[in-house]
Amino acid sequence: MKHRPDPSASHVIRLRRPWKKQLASSSDSVRIDVPEPTIEQVNQSDSCEAATYERRFNRPRSLQVSDIVRVDVQAWQGQLISVRINDTELVCSDPPATWDVTSHLNDHNLIQIKIEPASHLPPQLIGPVNLVIVSEIGPTDP
Repeated sequence: MKHRPDPSASHVIRLRRPWKKQLASSSDSVRIDVPEPTIEQVNQSDSCEAATYERRFNRPRSLQVSDIVRVDVQAWQGQLISVRINDTELVCSDPPATWDVTSHLNDHNLIQIKIEPASHLPPQLIGPVNLVIVSEIGPTDP
């Protein structure tokens, strides 16, 4: 017998704050909330360079062995270069992007998202980043 996920039996955890954003040319990071307000223009004095976002989170306590955990990144401005959970790099895709990270979770986790500028716009996480826990439903026929 197989179990199948029931999308209606999901729980969403918003990874809103605190995030750290670090520009490629800086060793300092700033604390931000995600999603960020959209910046559509860059001043001449502003730098338009790659940015790395980091956020730590704990393994959800209510997680069951049969649950599936996804990371959903809804929208970004720029070119998505990499997404990592702990030491595992995930394959990049177009927005909205979703990855099954169930097998990559530890008790304490780190998500890192790297975005490069595109079309002279600064890189930003302009949509929510969520953990989605999808619960399994009963057995199905093989």
